[in-house]
Amino acid sequence: MDCCSKCNVELTENNTNAHYKERTWKICKPCYNSRYFETSHTSGIAGNPKRMYVNGKYISRKHPLYKPGKYKTFSDAAFDGTYKLDSIKEGYVYAITNPAWPEWVKIGMAVDADD
Repeated sequence: MDCCSKCNVELTENNTNAHYKERTWKICKPCYNSRYFETSHTSGIAGNPKRMYVNGKYISRKHPLYKPGKYKTFSDAAFDGTYKLDSIKEGYVYAITNPAWPEWVKIGMAVDADD
């Protein structure tokens, strides 16, 4: 009697498939599927932290809202990290000029200069 290595449920014809048995994987379909989405098993976020996933789907770097990581929605990606801004006392002050508007100077503050 084989059991799933993750949840210990008995492996039957209904909760596993021949593909798993050929590779001697002792895992049921629900655990395999959850493992797939948790780690994006085919060289996903675990293998490449520069990839973006929204709701388990890969987002191309060409997408205008691209930001590496795993998110449930695009809103989560857009506002990730902003919940801490009120408590942060450190950061960078910057001044930016543009030759097109020589009399204008933008002055701002950034918590993370790279972001």
